[in-house]
Amino acid sequence: MLFADAAHRMTEGFTLATVLKPDVGTPELPEGQVRIRIESDNMIIDTDEELIHKTNPPKLDYAEDLAQLISLNESSVLHVLQQRYGSQLIHTKAGPNLIIIRPSSTVSNYSGKLFKGKKDGMPPHVFAVAQRAYWNMLIHRKDQSIIPLGWSGAGKTTSCQSALEYIVGTAGSVGTTVTVGKIQAMFTILRAFGTISTPQNNATTRFSMVASLDFNQAGRVSAAHLQTMLLERIHVAPQSNCEGTFNVFRQMLAGLDLSFR
Repeated sequence: MLFADAAHRMTEGFTLATVLKPDVGTPELPEGQVRIRIESDNMIIDTDEELIHKTNPPKLDYAEDLAQLISLNESSVLHVLQQRYGSQLIHTKAGPNLIIIRPSSTVSNYSGKLFKGKKDGMPPHVFAVAQRAYWNMLIHRKDQSIIPLGWSGAGKTTSCQSALEYIVGTAGSVGTTVTVGKIQAMFTILRAFGTISTPQNNATTRFSMVASLDFNQAGRVSAAHLQTMLLERIHVAPQSNCEGTFNVFRQMLAGLDLSFR
């Protein structure tokens, strides 16, 4: 079993434990209480039954989709995410949704070449989400949306760029109206003028945006649109909370001769 009491929840989180059967001759536990043995140190304690979460078979420790879990609870979800992240598997599906745990270093599986030609059976990835949206649009002839959610600096802008690049690269475009190179150039400009450095991320976006693609009847990209809003202009000047100014100023200074700095 996975167990967490009031103290463990804030310090150690969840730990593996086994629920024990009542011993003969021992006083019965109060209603709602169970006796458990913590596997790590064999300590036997009494705790609230509501804090006990059932585990899943070991074969589900690296489940690609959390919906596959037999016992779906907070501790099991965290366990799977932790196991996958420890194996550099930062993407995990949760039904139709995708969970991404931002890595501390650059990952190497964001090349469209790794997924080129695959129409199904793709592992959890931003490209798989983009592919599903594209094919649903073609099959059902209805608009599709991909909405990245997360804390500031979690990687929403990067996910948005990756999805756009994959769709444009897969669908192709009418002439050279929209290309992967143009998408990359657009985000380079957006990052320069709209991101700042923070302790968590050196390119945290400080504006909101809505990007959209238009397609012709053949499913090829015919146009792209970008709307930006809510730019935090306060970051034109340095802030007192360890947040820098917009990265374009740092980049401009880095390109200047020392005599002009």
